[in-house]
Order: sequence, then C-alpha cells, then structure tokens
Amino acid sequence: MRPSKRHRLEKRERELKWRSRKRVDPLLGRHLIEAQKPRYALLAGAVVALAGAMIWTIVALATSFAIEWLALGIGAACGLAVGYFGRAVDRRFARMSAYCCILACVGGELLVAYALQLDIWLLYTAKSLTLLVVFLLAGAVIAHLCTFAWLSRDQKKALWDERHKSRDEPPGA
Repeated sequence: MRPSKRHRLEKRERELKWRSRKRVDPLLGRHLIEAQKPRYALLAGAVVALAGAMIWTIVALATSFAIEWLALGIGAACGLAVGYFGRAVDRRFARMSAYCCILACVGGELLVAYALQLDIWLLYTAKSLTLLVVFLLAGAVIAHLCTFAWLSRDQKKALWDERHKSRDEPPGA
C-alpha cells in the first residue's frame, strides 16, 4: 500500500531538515582540547576552595552547628570555577574540582575546630559524621558534573567526534 501524499511530504521535509542542519566544525574539538589551561584551573579551584572554607567556617560559627548542605554549593562553585577558568574538557579537571570541594569542606571543619579550640572529633557524633561524609561526596559529585557546564551542545558534539573519530574510521584509512 502506497503512503499518503501527506506522509510523503512530511518525510521529504524531515529529510531536508536533516540535511540542512548545522554541521559542527571538525577542528573545534581539537581546538578545545589544545586550549585547556590546567594552571588557571588549579588556581581558580584553590581560590574558590579557600573562599568556601571561609564561608563554611563563618556559617558554622554563626549558627553554632554544622550545615552540611553547604558542601553542595561549594562543590558547584568549585566545578564551575575550574571548568570555566581552565577551559576544562578532560576528566582530570573534574577530579581536580572534586578534590577542591572536599579540601574546602574539610578545611572549613578544621578551621571551626581551631576557632573553638576543640579536637575535631569532639564536634561530631557518629550520625553527624556520616551525614557530613555523605554531603562531602555529594558535593564532589556536583563539582564533577558542574566542571563541564560551560560547554555548549556543539562543543560537546565536537569533543565527542574528536575523541571517537579513530573508532569510526575504517581500518587502513
């Protein structure tokens, strides 16, 4: 049975739309990989981690109890700073931002303990320490995910094509 005229026209329109879609520059992926700045990423992550530790300390001392969910915000800030200033496209930048988040939160806790002249283990019970660890890991995951938030869809496609072009090429090409 032959498809109706409307279906044939719709199929033709879809084909035209597919052919006229915007192509990604094949050199964009290579350019993004070469434009990474690990030193700037480390510097930005360290500055944001230091600021995050200070914020963690100020909030904990002002409220008289630990607010563990601050780790999520610190993780997002670390991820965005490392990604944007380092022009991050590799996983090593995501790990760097996660480490910065964890160091910021642990550093904030150490500053709280120092300010209160307490042993760090006296600040927590087993339940609150477990909650802190959970939020630290969640903050690290958020930092990992936010590292690549600055990339557009076309840039992500170009990176995908660049990383997988050797797999797509036929052998002997």
